[in-house]
Amino acid sequence: MKLEDIGAYSDLELLVREAMSGPIIGKYHSPYHGYSVEFSQHKAYTPGESIRHLDWKLLARTEKPYLKVFNAETNLKALLWMDVSPSLHFPSEQQSKLKFSLFLNACLAMALQKGRDGVGLVEWSQDQMKISDVRSSQLHLHKLLATLDQYWNQNQSGRPKPTLNQELNWTELVRQSGRRSLVVISTDLEFRQDQPEQKKQFEEALTLLRHQHCEVLLFHIQHGQMETLLNVDSKGLTKFVDLETGEQLKLDPSLFRKSYQQSIQEENAYWQSLCMSLGVDYQWVDASDHIEIPIRTFYSRRNALFG
Repeated sequence: MKLEDIGAYSDLELLVREAMSGPIIGKYHSPYHGYSVEFSQHKAYTPGESIRHLDWKLLARTEKPYLKVFNAETNLKALLWMDVSPSLHFPSEQQSKLKFSLFLNACLAMALQKGRDGVGLVEWSQDQMKISDVRSSQLHLHKLLATLDQYWNQNQSGRPKPTLNQELNWTELVRQSGRRSLVVISTDLEFRQDQPEQKKQFEEALTLLRHQHCEVLLFHIQHGQMETLLNVDSKGLTKFVDLETGEQLKLDPSLFRKSYQQSIQEENAYWQSLCMSLGVDYQWVDASDHIEIPIRTFYSRRNALFG
C-alpha cells in the first residue's frame, strides 16, 4: 500500500483498520508484559488463589507457599512522537510526508493497543507541542485516531483543526515520557537554519531518553525522488519554497543537483551516526514507498530486542 493509493480518502481510521486486518496485524505482541513490575514483598498463599506468582524457591526452602507481591504490573508504555512541522507538508497535500507519518502512527497506535500496551501521542511543531495521556483502552485509541484524523483532513472545510497547547520544551517532553518507555519518533529532521538551537535541543532530547533507559526508534521520513535526489518535473528556473520560513528562491535544479544530493547524503549520514552512537534505532523511510515497510520494521525491531 502506497500513500498515492489512499491519500485522497478522508476516513483515516477506516483505512487503518482495513490495513491492519490484513497480514500485518497479529505479528505484534507486547514484548514488555510485566516490564515495569517491581517486587515488593511476600504474602502467605491462600488456597484458591492463582499460583502465577508463587515463589517456588522459597517454597522449596521453607515448605510453605508464599506469593510474590509487586508494586505494579503493566505492559509497555509507548510514546509516539510525531513531528507536524510545516516541512512535513512536502511535496503535496495528498502525498505529503505528514500523511505518511499519520498513517504510520495510526497503525502503530492500533497495534500497541491490541497488544494491551499503553500508548500516548506527542505532537510537536516549530515551537509548540501537545502531549496526550498514555493508556491502553479502546476509547483512548479512538481519541488518538480522532486526533490524527484532524491532521489527515485539516485542509477540508468544516473539519476541526488540530491545535497544540504548550510551548515546546524538550526537557519536559522527555521527563513526561518516563523511564524504560518505548519512544517512536516520526520526523523529517528538518530544522530552521535561522534557529540552530532547535537541532541541538533535539539531539539533547535523544541523549536524555537513552539516559532514562528508553528504547528509541527514529523514523527519518523523506521523499526519495523529489527530496533526496531533487528529481523534480521542471526545467530551467523553478520556484523553491521553504515551508518552515516561507522564504522563496528561483533556481535551476540542474545546476546544483549534485551538490544538493551530496549535502543530503552527508546530513543523513550525520543523523545515522549520531543515533548509532546513542543506541537509537535509526530508520530512513521513503514517503513515496510502501507504508508497510516501516510497520514491519517496527515489528522486527521489537521482536529482535525482546522476542
